[in-house]
Amino acid sequence: MFWMSTERTSETRDTSLKCTGESYSDRCTSPQPRRPAQLVAEMQELQCPVCFGPLEAREVAPCDQCGAIPAEIEHFRSGKHSYREYEVFPPLRLTLCNFCDVDFGSFDPTFFGLPKGAKIGYQYFKAREPLDQPALGRDKFCPRCGYRLKFLRFIALARRQHAADFP
Repeated sequence: MFWMSTERTSETRDTSLKCTGESYSDRCTSPQPRRPAQLVAEMQELQCPVCFGPLEAREVAPCDQCGAIPAEIEHFRSGKHSYREYEVFPPLRLTLCNFCDVDFGSFDPTFFGLPKGAKIGYQYFKAREPLDQPALGRDKFCPRCGYRLKFLRFIALARRQHAADFP
């Protein structure tokens, strides 16, 4: 019989924030290890982590922000976008298309739990390697919020991280 232990280990890690610099991405780092029990819990998510509405599974393009939009899937199939992973709010990462990465700065920073007037955007990202072989996949999607689960998790984690930074 197959089973997976969800016991917590006695291992401890430093998860304190270390902050310096001008922009948020320049000044804050926080290691957040992922445990096997956390990964299993993520796969079984039935509710949106932002609005707690029901999620539905659908085909998605590689962009974590717009990848669940049907037009983006068509753009992927026709090769209109390139994709790259970015460290947006260290250590939080997103894979974004070459439209969403530039447009990211249009979000109100309070949406991510930052103070009003905080600087966010492409110029503050730490770029990682571009995706060499992007592919369509499956993810859950919140019809109420309009985002795929990977981006919704990012929002929830960013808000939690920033609540600790900016009480």
